[in-house]
Amino acid sequence: MMKNKINEKISIMNLAMIVTEKCNLQCEHCMRGTSTNKDISCEVIDKTLDQILAIGVLNICGGEPTYAIDKIKYIFDSIRKKKILVDCIYTVINGTNYSEELLELYSEMAEYKYIEKLGFEISNDVFHKKELVRLGLYDQTIENIRKYTKSEFFGGFRTINYKLFNEGRAVSLDKEITTTLKPVHNVICYAGKKERLINIGPLVTVNTSGNLTECDASTYHQETKYNYGSILEDKIIDIYLRNGAKVVSPIRYNFEIKKEIKKRMKD
Repeated sequence: MMKNKINEKISIMNLAMIVTEKCNLQCEHCMRGTSTNKDISCEVIDKTLDQILAIGVLNICGGEPTYAIDKIKYIFDSIRKKKILVDCIYTVINGTNYSEELLELYSEMAEYKYIEKLGFEISNDVFHKKELVRLGLYDQTIENIRKYTKSEFFGGFRTINYKLFNEGRAVSLDKEITTTLKPVHNVICYAGKKERLINIGPLVTVNTSGNLTECDASTYHQETKYNYGSILEDKIIDIYLRNGAKVVSPIRYNFEIKKEIKKRMKD
């Protein structure tokens, strides 16, 4: 196995950080399943970001991300402190909680000179609407959305135009709208000699426990079936090499990434 050197840094095409498993909704299609009170720790955040030089898209995931504002702030502060290059930061919220703090964090992060784009979307589908009506939160959420849409960082609505993986609560849905989870097979390439850059894609996911896992898996399966290794115990590159990630030349990297994405999206 190829071992890391001190001067190696990682560039990740897409990094998903699950900041919390808390959620106030119990939507039928939720692939996470039952919510918990777990938040990502500052140690997990540090162990992740300490290894990274650049991120294509950083996905701030939940649970409901607005219930972990302190952890989002810690991530943003750490990115600035470590001078990590970021093309885009993106998250999806459910709209039930209007958070001025989230908008303030986005405004502060927009001043960071090593970032290109910031945005958030609001979930808007039949499953969310049904749950909002059930809990009596529909009217308040519509009012929150009205305020959110005034933000320069509002990126639209997250709808469902794809098959859901039969994880979490989604296992109970009609089989016509679900499919079996296809794990992400990451591709790795090395560039440079004295200070090597390691490129990893298409998607690296770190959950609240610090496990490298599958973003669309249930919280239970992230700890069991799709638990590839802990960021607290090992380096990202070593975990993926140990789990059979393909190592390719720089000229083959983009081709292999596209092939893996196509394979995963195919029914």
